[in-house]
Amino acid sequence: MLLLFDNFLNMKKLNLLKLIADIVYYVNIAVVIIVPVVAIVVLLKINSAGFEYDRKQCTILGAGLIISSLLEFALYLALVYCLFLFRKIILLFQELKVFDNVVINLFHRIGKYLILIGVGFILVSCIPINYYYTTYHPGGFTHHHEFEYNFQFSIVWIAIGLFFQVLSEVFSNARRLKEENDLTS
Repeated sequence: MLLLFDNFLNMKKLNLLKLIADIVYYVNIAVVIIVPVVAIVVLLKINSAGFEYDRKQCTILGAGLIISSLLEFALYLALVYCLFLFRKIILLFQELKVFDNVVINLFHRIGKYLILIGVGFILVSCIPINYYYTTYHPGGFTHHHEFEYNFQFSIVWIAIGLFFQVLSEVFSNARRLKEENDLTS
């Protein structure tokens, strides 16, 4: 009876994890749809009349800012794809296919993508960002050209990717041990 109750609690936790993963996934899908629309509207506004931000009238966005933004969006799409794969793993766990080869391959694939995403974010942060803006003061307008780097050495995604790679190995070894145990029983 106690084992049955423990299994029930574990399934509740898995269902809660699935619910959280689903909510995060669908919110991110909405963001993936909304962000390009907003970006296009902002770009059209900047090209036509400028865009005021922090008492600065932005007039031209440099290629570095546009390229780095597009690459960051692509990396964000890859993160959403990893979340999609994670949801598949949860579904397989709900079907009690814990040591299935599909689970092991999904863990491995998620880990590989997250490592690439981490390296991608580091490389994107090396792209110089440039933009032009105009400020107004009592004597008239002043035109400015900003050129900066936004370098960030964040290894969080790489560490999480390595964790998923380790999970893949652990599940692979557990599967092998389970098969050996089943043969000797």
